[in-house]
Amino acid sequence: MRTSVLVLLALLASSLAAEHSTTSATSTTPGTPATATDEAVELGDRGSYHHHHHHQQQQPSTYHGASSESSSSSSSSSSSSKVYGSGGGFGGGHNNHYGGGGVGAVVDAVGGFLHGGGQHKASPLRMEYGWKRMDFVYPSHQERIDATRTGNYNYTKIIPLDVDVWEKAGRKKVFVTMPKDTGVPATLGTVSAEGDPHAPLIKPYPDWSWHRRGDCRSISSVYRVAIDDYDRLWVLDRGDDAQCPPKLMTFDLNNDRLLSKYEFASNLLVNRSNLITPVVDVRDNGRNTFVYIADVIGGIIVYDHQSKSAWRVNHRLTLPEPAYSTHTIAGTTFYLADGMFGMALSPLRCEGAPHQGGHLGSYHGGQHGCEEDRTLYFHALASVSENHVKTSVLRNRENFSRGRNKAESQFKSFEHKRRSQSAAEAMSPEGVLFSGLLPDLAVTCWNSEQPFAGWNIEPVARDPEALQFTSGMKVRYGRLWVMSCRYQRFATGTMNWNEVNYRVQSARLEDLIRGTKCDSKTNNVG
Repeated sequence: MRTSVLVLLALLASSLAAEHSTTSATSTTPGTPATATDEAVELGDRGSYHHHHHHQQQQPSTYHGASSESSSSSSSSSSSSKVYGSGGGFGGGHNNHYGGGGVGAVVDAVGGFLHGGGQHKASPLRMEYGWKRMDFVYPSHQERIDATRTGNYNYTKIIPLDVDVWEKAGRKKVFVTMPKDTGVPATLGTVSAEGDPHAPLIKPYPDWSWHRRGDCRSISSVYRVAIDDYDRLWVLDRGDDAQCPPKLMTFDLNNDRLLSKYEFASNLLVNRSNLITPVVDVRDNGRNTFVYIADVIGGIIVYDHQSKSAWRVNHRLTLPEPAYSTHTIAGTTFYLADGMFGMALSPLRCEGAPHQGGHLGSYHGGQHGCEEDRTLYFHALASVSENHVKTSVLRNRENFSRGRNKAESQFKSFEHKRRSQSAAEAMSPEGVLFSGLLPDLAVTCWNSEQPFAGWNIEPVARDPEALQFTSGMKVRYGRLWVMSCRYQRFATGTMNWNEVNYRVQSARLEDLIRGTKCDSKTNNVG
């Protein structure tokens, strides 16, 4: 009987692998605004902005290779496919994106979870919004018609990458980011009350006047944002290739007014620099703030809000690993050699109250009795390594003067590796790190008080439809918020616009980690 089962599973694996072909894609990136009120606009160190070549989204016609599956069907999303080249496996070099090979890999592919073919855990993530295509609230119906006619609005060019949430006194704003491209009329917006309640129209933020193409006072292109405990929205604008430098803007969420703007000077950038992820470190009850910024080409930019200055940090751990630049998600394979991508901050630990955090799920920094240091966890997209460095190292500008990294040895990589690539990640006030595993179509958790190892990393959700490329992730108000965007289909030109492609999902933290090793209330920590 056992021999028959093994033969059947082997035949099934062979059939699944032959069913799909691979698809290759190149790397992608995927009126007058209100006046700044409280702080002056600052120019970055050492001069003005010079043109740099950033990642540009490639059109489907530029991709080579056969399509791996019909764009009209997603029913095979949990099937495995053969990955050309290496990458996608745990620890390197496996051609099956579930890792390993043999019967164990087959069980994973056809019905197992992450560790050896266990039963599927029902995903506690609830879909808050789901869009087949993105659309906007226009001032008038005629303006929407004009935008479509002129090509200023083209839903096939729009892909949402991030989500963030703010609530106060009965008010709520859910933010969505969409990198700018021809056909993307606004790069940052909020979920409106108009349209289908399950797929609402997006209202440009703060309003349409901030999204004028070619106006460097506007918001050019945003991949991700961050909200702190002081009602400030941090908007990381990558700029554009023609004339507008990248900048970091802060808005007061109580009134949507611009508080500050900082332009990054050219000496902080390298060829094709692309600033995609901000993580905010608030200290001294809001008086002292640092922002750690991921440059996807490889590197970190540290911004000191108090001194209005910034510096660049280079390290090999922020670079992509060629062996993991090929990605397979739900049967579609594409190439994306992105470096520094996901980042998350450890909580500040306070004496007598180690798990008391701010209302957003982050910590007020610099309070009496709180230690100063935190840990920045980070990883490249094209990698299976999770890395870490103390923020005291990053905040010391002298460590990185004259383009050198005098603190090279302070950047560490965990010995154990993920089983596959990961994009976004987020950490809870209790120190639980949530990450999305791209080929596994899953979200995992890890209690940072325990060793970073496979036996301490547990799946908390898996969904072969709803977790295709988890590009945005935040912990807010006791919930994990996740944006998934089917980037693999967008990159390869195989989107099916008649089915839900983009999802915002959320779940209570306690529901996600209950009964896992991430739950400090259980005895399962090991």
